[in-house]
Amino acid sequence: MRGSSIDVLIIGAGPSGLMAATALKRAGIDVRIVDKRPQGILAGQADGIQPRTSEILQTYGLADELFRQGCQLRVTAFFNPSTESDGIELSGRMPTVTAPDARYPYILTLHQAAIEKIFQDAMRSMGVEVERSVVPTSLDIVEESMKESEAYAVKVCLASADSADVIPNEVVSARFVIGTDGARSWTRKALGIILEGEQTDLYWGVIDFVADTDFPDIRNQCMIHTHYGSILVIPREGDLVRLYVQMNKEVLDLDEAGDFNRSKMSPEQLLEAARLRFRPYYLNLKDPEAGYHWWTIYRIGQRVANKYGVHERVFLAGDATHTHSPKAGQGMNAGICDAHNLAWKIAQVLHGHADLSLLKTYELERRTFAQSLIAFDKEYATLFSTAGITHEEFLRAHSSFSPFISGMDFTYPTSAITRQTHQDYAKGLIIGRPVPPHAFLRVADARPVNIQDMLPANGKFKILVFAGEYSRADFLADLQQFAEGLVNLLAKYGGASDSRLMDMATVLAGKQDPACLLQIPSTLRPHWAQVVVDDDVDVHGHSAGGGYKKFGIESSRGAAVVVRPDSFVGAVAPLQGINALTEYFDCFWKPS
Repeated sequence: MRGSSIDVLIIGAGPSGLMAATALKRAGIDVRIVDKRPQGILAGQADGIQPRTSEILQTYGLADELFRQGCQLRVTAFFNPSTESDGIELSGRMPTVTAPDARYPYILTLHQAAIEKIFQDAMRSMGVEVERSVVPTSLDIVEESMKESEAYAVKVCLASADSADVIPNEVVSARFVIGTDGARSWTRKALGIILEGEQTDLYWGVIDFVADTDFPDIRNQCMIHTHYGSILVIPREGDLVRLYVQMNKEVLDLDEAGDFNRSKMSPEQLLEAARLRFRPYYLNLKDPEAGYHWWTIYRIGQRVANKYGVHERVFLAGDATHTHSPKAGQGMNAGICDAHNLAWKIAQVLHGHADLSLLKTYELERRTFAQSLIAFDKEYATLFSTAGITHEEFLRAHSSFSPFISGMDFTYPTSAITRQTHQDYAKGLIIGRPVPPHAFLRVADARPVNIQDMLPANGKFKILVFAGEYSRADFLADLQQFAEGLVNLLAKYGGASDSRLMDMATVLAGKQDPACLLQIPSTLRPHWAQVVVDDDVDVHGHSAGGGYKKFGIESSRGAAVVVRPDSFVGAVAPLQGINALTEYFDCFWKPS
């Protein structure tokens, strides 16, 4: 049996695993990713990308292709039982995304196979391919070396899934292993980790097809309540539409355990159930010869893994850690965010910057989120499955839930990497939340730049220096003092000119003037494109401005903001408080 070694082995090549592989390789980590399937999925499965996930993918340079192919859901229509007939009538419409800070104020829908291909193309450009028809057969952690960050502390035996006997043919020695192998995760079971929660008695059918209909809102997201049950309409790429259809238990022929026999159901039955709820509008399959693109029936389960990993060596992410209703479009998004959170932390450890203890924050942050997700999902699923709810009640609930659904309304708890001090210096850059989008003008050439585009996902921390008004008397003194302190901080952890640790950007207040670049210490302007100003007018008119006000920063004193590699605000400090930044990094970085 042959042997091999790798920094990180990923088990499972769904969106979570592909995100992890992409992020790790971009951060300079050697990675392998294996999957038991001979090929990727061809249709169906997850299809919704929420605004925050779009922001994340943009930091990796992956969003443009998603925007090109996907369908944008900008309007949500609500239908309730008609007061004059047995059918439905429009109750109202509202924006699908109500989060005020969403850079992309819409949900994108695109079938999972296309989303996976975007990741795979990015991986391929970096020399990484999914190894298919490969299954793990055993996993062992070498306890005597697991506390050494550089040790190959995990042994995984792999076998060909094509073999009738599934005989191991390779032993992989990995520094870390990530299990992204779905709701029935082999990795989770191998670690003895369990899903905690409950199985509901709510059943839904899903059907993807091209519709022939006179329903006016077929290209909008729709939430339909009827006397016969609820239905959710999700427009897809091209002419496709997805329907989530609430199923009556009597139709499913359940056994005593509440399980159903899928072989006794058909997409025609789902479409017939949908027709009943669409009246007075007609609803048909447009091309019977083309048939249905995909369909399934599921029972809602709401569970969270009791642990997200073992010994900071083997981790779980995605559906391996949480299961819930798919109607709010959270599953794939949560999994991508899991991987985005974990990858940079592993990279920091493997590059020798951070201690293994940094990896404890993965479970703290992502399991806390998953618990909030399940609490939300219980309310959301009940809304869809409860008879007699009024339009006003549902509208209030949808408006309330929308920021969370979009991924914009969750704060990571206090930890070594979310230090809750000096928040009053930047009240609008909330510690534990992502840096919100906002346009500034580049000082050198007056080009409008979104601050999120200055925070690429490259595995490094960023320091945003809000230097304030460059005309104020103490501007130069404050900046020079801060720059000298920053040089000392870098020297402590990796060398005064070590750009592997962090990137710098300076944000001025005042009018755009290239001459002011010369006033900024070179440490704080490593490149001319990294200095912007909060001016409201470029050469073509109004296009930016108001950033200091939005971020709650006083231009008379400024602030320093630590942005983590995942674009979350980690800490805030006064410009005169370089010691606060040193204390922050002391919690997890290792001195050189």
